[in-house]
Amino acid sequence: MLYFVFGLGALFILLAFVLTKNNAKYLLAGYNTASQEERDAFDLDGFIPFFKRFHIFLGLSFITLGCFAYFLLGGDAAGGFLGVYPILAYIYFIWKAQKFGNPNKSINSKIGIFVLLITLVFVVGLLMMGMKENRMVIGSMDIEITGMYGDEWTRDEIESIRLIEDLPSISSRLNGFALERTSKGWFKTAEGEKVKLILNTKTPPYIELTFSDGSRVFYASSDVPSEDTYAELSQAFPDLTE
Repeated sequence: MLYFVFGLGALFILLAFVLTKNNAKYLLAGYNTASQEERDAFDLDGFIPFFKRFHIFLGLSFITLGCFAYFLLGGDAAGGFLGVYPILAYIYFIWKAQKFGNPNKSINSKIGIFVLLITLVFVVGLLMMGMKENRMVIGSMDIEITGMYGDEWTRDEIESIRLIEDLPSISSRLNGFALERTSKGWFKTAEGEKVKLILNTKTPPYIELTFSDGSRVFYASSDVPSEDTYAELSQAFPDLTE
């Protein structure tokens, strides 16, 4: 997580030095497609220092606040910060940049702000859904995991249920949601197997559900110890547990 914080912060700082007056006609969106008359009406001399100050501040503040969130609030809080802070920053950037003029009248700053606001709502909603606790509901003939990437399986679909200390080695995320202590979605193991993780905590042990088609789901709750869940599963399905 910290590598990502420092890497993305450094990228923002690097961007501050990319744009110059000489290359703006090639790199600056809107300006590069504007007519000469529209370019003359745009305050490029004022915009470039603003662009530079903004990205230096964004990079330094991203690193500082990201480290603060990581060490004081935890990895999941830092992950949420990574998703939200740059969007808020660029909403401010587009809003303030309007004072320099519009180099291309076909580009509407208000549309850009609106799109970023929609993106912000989506990211915040995804974070809230992803960090919401998944609960395992154990019935007499089925098992249900509620929440994001949850599902319901009948007794006949389940081949075995185990309590394990180690997760398989994960090589990549195929889809879903992943922070330092939370992983939900489909992931690929180092052996090439596709598995589903519904982990509200990365603290072992974990519940492993293996199904008749060979697929596996790994589950852990941050509220209920896995040992207690496994004991309840053993009582409901003694022939499936070890």
